[in-house]
Amino acid sequence: MSQPEPRRRPTTLVLAALALLVLVGFALRWRGVGWGLPHQTYRDGMVISTQVDYLRHPEKDPGRDEFWGYYPHLMARLILLAPDDWAGEPKEPLAVEGHLARASEPWLLARKISVLLSLLAIPGAFFVARRFAGDGWALFAAALVTFSMFHLSFAQQEKPHGPVSGTPVFAVLAAMALARRPSVTMWTLATAAAALSVATAINGAFALLSAAAAVVIVLVERRGQAAKLVVGGLVVTAIVLYATVRFFYPFLFFEGEAEKLGDNALNFGNHPLDLDKLTFAGAKNMFLTLYLYEPVWLVLMLVALVVFVARRIGRVPVERERRRDFLVILPFVAVYGAFLVVYEDAFDRFLMPIVPLLAALAAYAASAVAARLRSKGAGVALASVLLLEPAAATTRLMLVRATPDTQTQIARWIETHVEPGQRVLVLPYIDLPLLYSDAAVAESPDASSVLTWMAYQAKLDSKWKLGPSFTVLPPRAVQRELQELGKDPLGSVRARGADYVVIQSFGPRYPYKQLVRLRDELRTKGERVFVASPREGDEESGRVWVREKMTLNQVPTWVRIFTDRSMGTVLEIYRVPKDEAR
Repeated sequence: MSQPEPRRRPTTLVLAALALLVLVGFALRWRGVGWGLPHQTYRDGMVISTQVDYLRHPEKDPGRDEFWGYYPHLMARLILLAPDDWAGEPKEPLAVEGHLARASEPWLLARKISVLLSLLAIPGAFFVARRFAGDGWALFAAALVTFSMFHLSFAQQEKPHGPVSGTPVFAVLAAMALARRPSVTMWTLATAAAALSVATAINGAFALLSAAAAVVIVLVERRGQAAKLVVGGLVVTAIVLYATVRFFYPFLFFEGEAEKLGDNALNFGNHPLDLDKLTFAGAKNMFLTLYLYEPVWLVLMLVALVVFVARRIGRVPVERERRRDFLVILPFVAVYGAFLVVYEDAFDRFLMPIVPLLAALAAYAASAVAARLRSKGAGVALASVLLLEPAAATTRLMLVRATPDTQTQIARWIETHVEPGQRVLVLPYIDLPLLYSDAAVAESPDASSVLTWMAYQAKLDSKWKLGPSFTVLPPRAVQRELQELGKDPLGSVRARGADYVVIQSFGPRYPYKQLVRLRDELRTKGERVFVASPREGDEESGRVWVREKMTLNQVPTWVRIFTDRSMGTVLEIYRVPKDEAR
């Protein structure tokens, strides 16, 4: 693996290898992209579809709908460019598979857009890394992103967390190009890339720091020669950025749209920044994110730190072009990195905008280790070993997400074992990919606001349903359901006429003890007829692949994935015992 040659363009062979990595990354992220749809969704996943609805129907007033201003509208506007055949009524009666596809379409479109934009992180990592290491190690950086389990996890979400891993790095690359060769063309490119980064997500705005650094470098190095370019360019850039914010952040220009803030909080792009949470707790979150998802990255980050300190102590000379590129990247990484370290609510997904830069840093560290081995073959072997675990874990995650989840397994059992007219109670709120009977929808008005698939069917006339429907009953009003379960768990179930109960396998720390008590009674008095577990031989664990508080005590995600066989929670089906008192 060669030393850096930033002035040479990559060879055709190198570009072909990069294209192959992008294709592999696409395949890993595309297969299983529809996992859990439309029945296993989360509340914040409704943001983009809600924005699309408001944009498609401008007569609707978003008012104080928090989803209207939760994310900028780039993804929503891209979805508007696609056909909306899924909107409105079907053209003909459909079986369950057809309705599942229709209900999934708006979510799936958002996920596919997320995947495509997130793939920009792969070439982005390559082109940043080759400024500081050879082409071989730049390909290694791209491969780290390709096989990043962390990156894949967020790229497949219907949110901007995946796209914001791809657009800021190109804003940085454009800023680097502007600093090297200031011209109208480079300035236009840098402005467009920065605007796209801002439009993607609010934390994409941090890439503007690299653009600002490039302008300062141009002024310092070119002095009076660049005065006209800088003055004219800044005016154009200001206009473009204002138009970008106006178009993709319209909610910032209307009173009452910003979220209510506390006395010690700031409004940052319609997201509250609580100054009381500047506790440096984010450092632990970032460490745990790498530890749980990307152990190879974590090790290489530590190696990079050692290499950097050693070279500074040894006063190793740095090429002028490398120094310039470093100074362009530094403000973005330093300021955003400081935010991640300091802010208590800096969650794992906040790391996504700098994933390509971290991959480039990891490649820099690996190249430094390889240089001490003094053998090209040893460098290739080192890179191969370092990529082994990420490639295996990411491939396994792809396969797991492409496997029917536990809710689908439960639905398939019901289809083949439950007779028409029998009633199935599901606890807590669990959507099953089945056609629901009109009675089930009528008895569950509250559930339609929580369950995406049931909400779809609540708007669907029964004439469009083809095939059997099932009376699947989610909880009624939560407090009412819990109160009745607390008095008499089995009696409450029988009162709803349930023949079967689908219930989650709750862990010991589950807060609603009424449901834990019901499950205990079902286990002792009822008959468990089926269990769907995401892990082989594990019928007790409450959750898998659901957000949980990160700790060093939990099994790392990259380890756990090799024991997982599907997505979802442990779900059980019990036949309700007859009331012996009657």
